[in-house]
Amino acid sequence: MLHGGDLYTYSSVKYDFSTNINPYGPPKRVEEFIKSGEFFELQKRYPRIYPKKLEERLGEILGRRVLVGPGSCFFIYLIASLFSGKRVLTLSPSFIEYELAAKAYGCEVLYHRLREDMEFRVCLGELTASSLDADAVFLCNPNNPTGRLMDKEELEAFLRWSQARGLFVILDEAFVDFVDGWDVEYGDNVLVLRSFTKSYGIPGIRLGYVFGNGELLEKLKGRIPPWSLGGGVEEIGLLCLEEEDFLRESMGFIGKEKGRVFKILSERFKVFPSSANFYLFKAPKKLFSFLLDHGVLIRDCSSFRGLGKGFFRISVRRKEENLFLEEVLSSWG
Repeated sequence: MLHGGDLYTYSSVKYDFSTNINPYGPPKRVEEFIKSGEFFELQKRYPRIYPKKLEERLGEILGRRVLVGPGSCFFIYLIASLFSGKRVLTLSPSFIEYELAAKAYGCEVLYHRLREDMEFRVCLGELTASSLDADAVFLCNPNNPTGRLMDKEELEAFLRWSQARGLFVILDEAFVDFVDGWDVEYGDNVLVLRSFTKSYGIPGIRLGYVFGNGELLEKLKGRIPPWSLGGGVEEIGLLCLEEEDFLRESMGFIGKEKGRVFKILSERFKVFPSSANFYLFKAPKKLFSFLLDHGVLIRDCSSFRGLGKGFFRISVRRKEENLFLEEVLSSWG
């Protein structure tokens, strides 16, 4: 099980806690558009060769040049192709696709292991030491599956250090919308990845973007194939960008429910600190099948490098779903 949301294997699931998406999405206007005749008509003709309107709108919001593509995972592989044959550092545990993408393009993969006794916090001194022999490093912030957010001052110090020594940093911020008031000085050696998937609850749409180092962006642009977004996807992205109220309100609801989920888990298991919309926790390995028997799917994290059996990840869902989880766990022996 490399990823959550495998409802094709676990078809009897009633509540999916294995994926880290906004349970209140998609926004109503996006849902109405997807159901509309206009969206259907867009499936019958070629989409725009390149999503210029969405790139321009994101550029206005961020004050930076932006490239848009079919999900941030698409860009992870595209970025890895830029470092073919070079040394790429990844954290463990972290999102497995960094390692898989690097290996797919012949990179030598280096590992920086996060320590359980430090609750998987990224230590600046240890990270710089691990990065000395690398040409590029993938960082997920907040990290997946741990949910840990790097200290702002430490992250900025690492970015300054990496720029001084010519180390490129790929900073995956897929979950940054779940962090209140996050603002970082990125520097010129960084590529930042973001996704519409998690924040707007549209994993099937496949929509993400990247901004940062101009030289690398230009190389990436030359590797993006035409018609990379399906019909209507650019329009969905533009609609999402207008949904500031949805984003603010849903993040508020998730924040309240996050406390409920933490209480449910911490009364029974070891739960690790998280700044994202999910928790990593330790429990007997039979918990997975126990919950599955009750229609609840969580993420078995034994496939993550640096973890193992007995580590699980669970997302924060709507109130009624979280209450169902509490009811099921009340019968846990």
